[in-house]
Amino acid sequence: MAIGDGANDLPMIKAAGLGIAYHAKPKVNEKTEVTIRHADLMGVFCILSGSLNQK
Repeated sequence: MAIGDGANDLPMIKAAGLGIAYHAKPKVNEKTEVTIRHADLMGVFCILSGSLNQK
């Protein structure tokens, strides 16, 4: 999992199994599976707990 907000984060996001755009630029939002626009980092914990419960 990688969390990013700018184009400089795209290589890291691409290499990760799950990419999360956090209050990111549009280019990053297009390249990630998950976009967080309105939540704080607790939103990431919700995503993680949901993915862990699926395994």
